[in-house]
Amino acid sequence: MAIAYNNLATISTTHNFQIITNEITLLIRKTTMNEIQEYDLVALTEDAIATHKVTHQQILLRRGQMGTVLMSFDNKAFLIDFTDKKGNTFAMETIEPVKLLRLINEPELVYS
Repeated sequence: MAIAYNNLATISTTHNFQIITNEITLLIRKTTMNEIQEYDLVALTEDAIATHKVTHQQILLRRGQMGTVLMSFDNKAFLIDFTDKKGNTFAMETIEPVKLLRLINEPELVYS
């Protein structure tokens, strides 16, 4: 009887540990899921004025314009590299996080 109880306790503890581990993993993913990090692909949520890298003329970056995060300034602003289809940089601008949407190309696992 003691052996059966010990096995049941071990199974219960292992099961509880797995549940807690899954909940912690989900919480971490929820916390970091929307955090913008270096090398993330982002899109502008509103139009922004920028300076063209080559011509030095002002250009309009439209809402939805995509760029790559090159640097974070304590998550208060991000240096974004905007490129053409060939990968040539036409603008590099510092943008506030409220004006950016982190683009996601991989689905997240759902834990129940």
